[in-house]
Amino acid sequence: MIRYSVYIVPLVPAAGEKKIYIKALEQRVAELEAYLASIGHSKVGTDHLGRLIQQTSSSQHAAGVSASQSNQVSGPEQTQHHEDDADDVLLAVRDLSLSASGHYIGASSNITIGRVLSSVLHSQRGSIPAIHDESSQGEDDPAPKSIYSTSTGDMIGVPFLSPQVAGRLLHGWFRHIATRYPVLHSAQVLRLHNNRDTLTDEYERTILHLVYAVSGRWLESAGEMGHFFSDQHYDFAFDEFESMLQLRDSRTVNYLLLMALYCTRAPRDPGAWTYVGIAMRLCIELGLHRRPRRQQPTVEGEMEKRRFWTAYFLDRDISIAIGRPPTISDHDIDAELPVDINEDTIDAEVIRQASMRVCNLPVNPPNTLTSFIHRTRLKQIESEIQHIIYRVDRPNDVSDATISSFLDRLNAWKDAIPYDTAHYVHRQENAYEGPELYTLHYYRCVRFLLYPQLAKIPVNMHYIKMCADACIGIITDYRRCHQAFPIGFSALSIQSMVLAGLTLIYCAWLSPSNYLSVDGALQDCQILLYIVTERYPSARKYRDVFERIKSAIMGIIAQGKHEPRNPVHIDPNVQKGFATLEGQWAPGMGADFSYMVNTMTGNAAAATAFDLGMDPTTTVMVGGHTDQSAPDLSQYQVWSGMPHDLSDVNALGGIYQ
Repeated sequence: MIRYSVYIVPLVPAAGEKKIYIKALEQRVAELEAYLASIGHSKVGTDHLGRLIQQTSSSQHAAGVSASQSNQVSGPEQTQHHEDDADDVLLAVRDLSLSASGHYIGASSNITIGRVLSSVLHSQRGSIPAIHDESSQGEDDPAPKSIYSTSTGDMIGVPFLSPQVAGRLLHGWFRHIATRYPVLHSAQVLRLHNNRDTLTDEYERTILHLVYAVSGRWLESAGEMGHFFSDQHYDFAFDEFESMLQLRDSRTVNYLLLMALYCTRAPRDPGAWTYVGIAMRLCIELGLHRRPRRQQPTVEGEMEKRRFWTAYFLDRDISIAIGRPPTISDHDIDAELPVDINEDTIDAEVIRQASMRVCNLPVNPPNTLTSFIHRTRLKQIESEIQHIIYRVDRPNDVSDATISSFLDRLNAWKDAIPYDTAHYVHRQENAYEGPELYTLHYYRCVRFLLYPQLAKIPVNMHYIKMCADACIGIITDYRRCHQAFPIGFSALSIQSMVLAGLTLIYCAWLSPSNYLSVDGALQDCQILLYIVTERYPSARKYRDVFERIKSAIMGIIAQGKHEPRNPVHIDPNVQKGFATLEGQWAPGMGADFSYMVNTMTGNAAAATAFDLGMDPTTTVMVGGHTDQSAPDLSQYQVWSGMPHDLSDVNALGGIYQ
């Protein structure tokens, strides 16, 4: 009795999927040939099977040669590896600086997680292994763990997803992204998903691929595994780069912002910072940064606001994290925030009525867009902090009055958080809208404001206490979010978490004994970093460095042998490793991780004066990486009339009121 296997392939492949379609057919034919041969059909052809075996053998041989060469090189170094075991902290510290990869990093970054943050800056869009699973993912891969296969035979349907997986990705979009970054209206996403087998418009197909790609990466970063084929979806979207730029309207903005969102969780060229920069400049060209004149409230008008403020939010979030200036000054923006309604609203009358009740406070009970709008208000305050506290064109001399003014505004923002969020009860099928969604960003802003004040001598103990409380708040909110909701960690959230833990240790080192209670929060931070490492193997080195520093500093403090600002002497080999960093940090990098660590460990040569200025042309080589400028878009066909360097906004023409 002959058993038959049924394989499903799309009947009419799209133009961009013909190669995959042909490969899928060839692989299926090869599998059938192998199966028929195994049950005794000697006359069956084996030409496809032979090619498949030959390709597999060739790839295995190449991998074997590569591994052999690697072993030959690394063999003599095994002894040295054991002798220099203490240098792993030095290497990790060196890796914490993005100057090691030749990228400009300003002082406001405070700490720069090289491998993990490479997804935000610039990364190589290399080939993907044929089979990829979580067991084979190395620590140098900055993407979250993923279980997927690039074997085209596993791809089903036009967007190569089974209905079950497509449904999971749609659900993931609504839970994690739809109200956090409201670029696309939910009704549009649902329509694209429901018509995914019959879509013919190039833009619609590309956007659906990006919806699935972004959602898949979000789910993976939240610890949820599945055959999402996120990279393949992104690749299809990337192949339409030129055609999407040629649209030169709101569709291009949507495309670029979704590409940027993907890059915050997976390393792809040219990086989130570049994508967001182009998107923001196109928003400027379209006049979205200006308040429209005599325009009636409409759904499309609200979507334009949401696009611009999503671009603004991402632009500030990424630029502040890596210490680069934002794309547009706040003084050049007078666009209104979106009206505070539910994200999926399509009734024009509801929008009209809401536009007549606009105020600067969030509504209570909150709508699904309330958190986005209120967090955008906070991002505007954070942008001002970056401009005033971290400016590089004059000496860093910020008065206490300026600090107090910012603290008052931050506290007023916190007091305006909708009251009902304190009694929020989460339903697993919905997006999380608990109080931590607000307060986490508040604490990050407070830490960002007060961190430079910790370097002053004498230090204001009140600032130390407030900064420590903010760091504890960051860690506590991440823990609570993780307990209540499958939070999707990103490169930026990992940076925030590590920064909070290290700054908390630094505050304890600056303070007298028993002035701060930090043990519980540091333990939580350590546990969270273990959770993150399970999802991002590349974060292991940062977790290990954090543990070493925590053990050394807090151990001395616990023994009662510590005095404020007295260096803590750690293992001589490790201390020697820190000392070798002298002269390798670029100007201004003393404000970041190196400043805290070298100050606490007594490495006076490396702990240079706290300087917020940084000359990007003087970034030196670290670890053999040469200096590079910002990502170059000249390799891409940007739309006609738009300069590749994107530096001259006036050259774009644009619509201004």
